[in-house]
Amino acid sequence: DEFDRLFDPAIPLRDISSGATPADDREVRALGDGRAVSNRPYNVMVSAGCLNHCAFCIGKNVFPTVQSVPLGDIVAECQEGIRKGYTNFVIGGSDVASYGHDLGCDVTDLFSALFSDVFQGRPDLVVGFKGFEPSRFIKHFAGLKEYFRSGRIGWLCLPVQSGSDSVLGSMNRKYRVEDVVRVVGELRELAPALRIETDVIFCYPTETRQDFEASLKLIEHF
Repeated sequence: DEFDRLFDPAIPLRDISSGATPADDREVRALGDGRAVSNRPYNVMVSAGCLNHCAFCIGKNVFPTVQSVPLGDIVAECQEGIRKGYTNFVIGGSDVASYGHDLGCDVTDLFSALFSDVFQGRPDLVVGFKGFEPSRFIKHFAGLKEYFRSGRIGWLCLPVQSGSDSVLGSMNRKYRVEDVVRVVGELRELAPALRIETDVIFCYPTETRQDFEASLKLIEHF
């Protein structure tokens, strides 16, 4: 409601559920038992806000800290998607790596719940993760390796924002480029078929030509 009051979006945030995105007739086919299977992803939002303080982010004005959805509700939402016939799931949040800080758990508990209570025994289901702030992903990476090694995760987004440590410092991003490169390399070894996406901000106020070229070089790892 606060977001809607501040920004008056065309589609109110309160009207956007964590369920499926709209799909047209070409993307949905009927199953024999009355369910419909869609090629479109079933989106499940697990949190809003994060624990970071990036200099460029206005989101802190709306969500000062992380607000996590309870694990049981997330599991139930995913199971509802399965019941409806969806096989492609997107688990997202402002920063999935910040998940659970307000609930006394963390992202490793989220992965455990998803892969033990939802996706276990269902190799036909594809899951992707949207929005892992790199410093917190790196912090929890050791506890997540087994899930990437399983080959069940199709893709993830690791938004690095810049390939320059100088610009990252200006952005108040708490990681170094070399750490991101190392983790991406480990992910490639653990899950060769994994698609890794990223976000990059170009023309940041402190960015020089050298910083710009460093970002282009970093993108080659994705």
